[in-house]
Amino acid sequence: MKNHEGYHDPTAGKAIRRAHRRRKTSAKVRRLTYRIGELPGSLVSLVK
Repeated sequence: MKNHEGYHDPTAGKAIRRAHRRRKTSAKVRRLTYRIGELPGSLVSLVK
């Protein structure tokens, strides 16, 4: 990744990759929570 001046900027690249990775992880957690909530007798509460 390069900054606005055209120089290599590894910090920004790492931050973008890390944010993308978190988005994937949170989507997996939401799917799992939904599936657990489908079980009879389960009580699921989400706190953000």
